[in-house]
Amino acid sequence: MANKKAILRRLSLDLIGLPAPTSLREKFLQKDEPITYETLVDSLLISPQFGEKWASKWLDLARYADSKGFERDPNRSIFPYRDYVIKSFNANKPYDQFVTEQLAGDELVEPPYKNMTDDAIEKLAATGFLRMA
Repeated sequence: MANKKAILRRLSLDLIGLPAPTSLREKFLQKDEPITYETLVDSLLISPQFGEKWASKWLDLARYADSKGFERDPNRSIFPYRDYVIKSFNANKPYDQFVTEQLAGDELVEPPYKNMTDDAIEKLAATGFLRMA
């Protein structure tokens, strides 16, 4: 059985890809009433870094890049798609909804595209998936 420091390090690197925040580390390692393992996991799962780490795997599969792939290529404005993926992971969006929005998000938004809600803008940004390859 690993000691508490090793558990904290492994769990933090696994879930958020970074060492645990100082305040969380101190609470978990303190001798008087430390936080439980379950609370530690929940704290790491709700941190914004969780979505950033796990979204990177999806973005790699979708071939996300800020440029067209060559050093002299101009930058693209595809970052709303990246932000959509990170936000979806942090919100624990259901997989079927996540995939549907990426493949048909523009069909889920009613025209005209004036005065769109944040949800409609997010669905349109999700179709950035189709622009990756």
